Amino acid sequence: MEITNIKELAAISWCPVEKATQLMVAGTLAGTVQLDFGSSATLMIYETNNTGEKKIVGAIETPDKFYKLTWGKHPNAEYGLIAGSMLNGTIGVWNPKIIIDEYEKKQEKEEKESDQEEEEEEKKRIIKKEETKAMIATLEGHDGGEIQALAFNNMEEGILVSGGSDSKLNFYDIRNMNNPTTTDFVTRTPHAGQNIVGVSWNKGFAEVLASCSLEGLCVIWDVANKRHLVTFSSDQQKRKYKCVDWNPKNQTFVALASCDDENPVIEIWNLQVPNQPMKVLKGHDKGIMTLMWCPYDDNLLVSGGKDGRTLLWNPNTGEQLGELPRAGNWVYDVQWSMKTSILSVASYDKNIAIYSLQDATIGSKNEAAYETAPKWLSRPVGAIFGFGGLLVSIDNKEGQASRINMHRVKSDSTLPERASNLFTALKSENHLEYIQEKIAEEKSTIWTLMSLLVDKDNKNDRLFAMLGFDKEEVAKRAADEKLVERASLQANVPEALTSPEITDLLRECVITANWSSAVDLCFKCSMFADALIFARKGSQELYEATQDRYLATQGNPVIAMVKSISSSLMDFVDNSELSDWKSTLAILCTYAKGDFVSLCERLGRRLEEAKHNLEASMCYMCADCYGNVLNIWVKDYLERLHDATNRISPDEAAFPLLEKFLIYQKTVKQKFSVTGSLKSAFIMLTVDLTTQGHFEDALWLASLVEDTDINMLKHRLYHSVNKLETSLTQEKPSTPWGKQPRTDFAKATPPSQATITSTQQRVKRLNSNAYINNSNKQYMTSTPSGAVANFGISSNLVNPSLAASSQPPQQPHQQLPTPPQQQPFVPPHSQPPQQPPMPYPPNPNFSQPLQHHQPPPPPSSSSSQPPQQFVQPFSQPPPQQQQLGVETRRKQPSGQPLISGQPSPIVPPMSNSTPQTTSPSSTTSSTTRRRVSSKKKSIGDLDFSTLERSEDQELCQTLLDIIKATYGDGKTLSKSDGRRYDYASKSLVAIYDQLVMNAISDEVKQLLQQLIEMMKAKDFQNFANVHRELTSNHNNESKDWTKGLKFLKQSLH
Repeated sequence: MEITNIKELAAISWCPVEKATQLMVAGTLAGTVQLDFGSSATLMIYETNNTGEKKIVGAIETPDKFYKLTWGKHPNAEYGLIAGSMLNGTIGVWNPKIIIDEYEKKQEKEEKESDQEEEEEEKKRIIKKEETKAMIATLEGHDGGEIQALAFNNMEEGILVSGGSDSKLNFYDIRNMNNPTTTDFVTRTPHAGQNIVGVSWNKGFAEVLASCSLEGLCVIWDVANKRHLVTFSSDQQKRKYKCVDWNPKNQTFVALASCDDENPVIEIWNLQVPNQPMKVLKGHDKGIMTLMWCPYDDNLLVSGGKDGRTLLWNPNTGEQLGELPRAGNWVYDVQWSMKTSILSVASYDKNIAIYSLQDATIGSKNEAAYETAPKWLSRPVGAIFGFGGLLVSIDNKEGQASRINMHRVKSDSTLPERASNLFTALKSENHLEYIQEKIAEEKSTIWTLMSLLVDKDNKNDRLFAMLGFDKEEVAKRAADEKLVERASLQANVPEALTSPEITDLLRECVITANWSSAVDLCFKCSMFADALIFARKGSQELYEATQDRYLATQGNPVIAMVKSISSSLMDFVDNSELSDWKSTLAILCTYAKGDFVSLCERLGRRLEEAKHNLEASMCYMCADCYGNVLNIWVKDYLERLHDATNRISPDEAAFPLLEKFLIYQKTVKQKFSVTGSLKSAFIMLTVDLTTQGHFEDALWLASLVEDTDINMLKHRLYHSVNKLETSLTQEKPSTPWGKQPRTDFAKATPPSQATITSTQQRVKRLNSNAYINNSNKQYMTSTPSGAVANFGISSNLVNPSLAASSQPPQQPHQQLPTPPQQQPFVPPHSQPPQQPPMPYPPNPNFSQPLQHHQPPPPPSSSSSQPPQQFVQPFSQPPPQQQQLGVETRRKQPSGQPLISGQPSPIVPPMSNSTPQTTSPSSTTSSTTRRRVSSKKKSIGDLDFSTLERSEDQELCQTLLDIIKATYGDGKTLSKSDGRRYDYASKSLVAIYDQLVMNAISDEVKQLLQQLIEMMKAKDFQNFANVHRELTSNHNNESKDWTKGLKFLKQSLH
């Protein structure tokens, strides 16, 4: 495939430096006449890329035209050195880095007036030969004539060889650029009286050189010892050798090309047997002018000839692999770039074509160029993960057969072991032991409370002990005689109750119903009235014994607690301190008999509203409010998952939720539905277990999830477990695909209002991810009594006793606001147009909506109401809707998934009174008109608030401020400044459009931000570097606005 071309008649060479392989030098070719019969010569450096773009990055005048150019590495030159044999018999040497720098400085001083004049402007920037410092040396040594052989040593940097029509081979040492030296190789040479036209350095031995002449002689030289090793020529025909090149892998193989029109062949010689060619490649119709062996694949060789053909060969087999497009004149130079698969073809029809080898063809047939991939596409090793944690790797060592290896990858994750322990405990009915292990491991009150729920006998007493209250210990402390003395030191009697120690002890007496100890303690502190109140809550005997004592009347916070307990436990729960929730729960354990469940739920609701989720879940567990418990656990899971201060892996966040859910379900002997975020966590853990190879555990966990999204995984796990011949206890899952009934659209009728409303509600439920805020999510399918349990709604539905209570109703959980019902749009046609059935039924598994911006529908002339979106039930949409849906997906921004299953919105026609017939072409055209405005945007039309990211809004606003500060409103500018203002405005509009479409990568956006900051700081030197980075490496994304930013920078300068 042709990437680009350069319309020049020039000698060329590619840069061998790895970081600059995209650079190519072209010098005016000797032996040609220009249109104006001028004698000027130039040296141009081009920068190309794989996208077909090219630009001139350096240009200077040279003393004369060129026979040959070569580009080699140099230890002291960043981009190496360029050498060229010129028409005047000398060899010029240039530093390309200086050429590029001089050209860039001159470019910054000038402006491009328009796009049409851009190329002419580039040519005007050519550096005059008397102004440049890039030419570092002029080498002599030949006795006149043409110097058509020239090459840098590719292993010994800075060594150059030349050969000419004077039969001489000259060697130049340019390692010291300030003092190059010249060496005439030998006085007696086999090339005596011959025209040397080709030289090539061996790819493996730096001191070995090959040269060839038009008289048909090839000589192999030992440069180190200044002697020739081998001389050979073809058979009696004495072919005219035009060029020579070495095999890049086998150092004893050399290729020679004949320019004889009667016998145009390529000879492959093995120097170990130099009596005749090893291979003779025939394919050209006329003499061969150039050839080159591919430097990174010894199975590829390219040649070009007088017949205008450029052929690709496998020189090792003699097979012709392919042919590039034929040129209109002689092909005089072909060269491989140091970038793989890129080569250049120069012909006398004033064209230098640059190709990518991926799309060459054999002859005129449109078929693949090679049966095997080139060597640069091969990989020595490769690996890929398979199903169930298997890793497959390959070894492709050269000279050896390929190997395929399979490995079982063991990760450091503890998930498989923890999951195995959990599932083993659940299957063996030994979950109490598992709970005890978790208590010892985590010391969590959740697991302690769960152990109490396993055995409900004396649950309140054991819960009492778990909460940290002991009746005997309280009585012992209250009987301490020194207690009052210690309190008296802190406060004057009778105000000893203000002592924290006395207050806490009395509270514990009330909580544990130890009234006698409370009365005794009050008498010791002379708090007689308090003692009487405490005695009233005790037995009649205790009250009668206490009432004779005189009670001092003074305020006491504990008295308020007693009054609350005596009057109404509901009021007590509503007014209790949440920080002391344990005391409140213990009081309910003591006093709330029939209302214990409803009061515990009430306390849990208060704690949940105050964000005390752990405490609230314990209260809900005591009240058997299963749904509320699960709501809180899921909320805790989501908070841990998205906690930016304590980042943990998803399985570490999800597994505690899994084990609590399963153990709790086992403990309370209920069956909960797995939905919402809980379902997502289960699916994630199922996939993690699958990737670890624990198929049976993964299948067991997957069986808890009833969802079509996981049917395929269930199916694969079921058959994987069967193949492992393990003890399978799960039922075979249903096939994840099924036969869908076809719909007869010809007999279809418009949906009813009830169907539309039902479908809208269904889509809203599918689109909702608010797991925590939606209080109507159901987790449990049934209860022991057969009633349906609604988790997340009022407990009145779960506890009939609370509903029957005479207490005022409590505020329900906060619910999501109900959106106003929208009136569905009814198409003007009484019947939908007939349409053939779909080639396959819609897949119901994809229910996620399209995540992109919908274009606003056109206004309706019949109503001032904005058009509503109509959601078709899960059937084939009418033609207009289907076409609009396809068009919408075509405009999906990059980075957004295209997920089917969500019907596209229908855009109503302009008038409801006049029926219209919509064809596919008209629908597409209408969509295109809505997508592309007929009026060009200006910076005044931009609304940055439509950008989703705040940093994108700030970026556009900053650039707009710079434009306004530089040009004002753009109305009173000169012609030059007006043109710059237009370019800068277009750049801002292009940046805004790309940000809306999410078409700018993060890397390019960061470079753009740097450009804007540099313009604000007027850092023009660094601006040029960043601007060059954008145009060189990210031109596809930035080409619409880099030019305008450069004009804006010039105005600021």
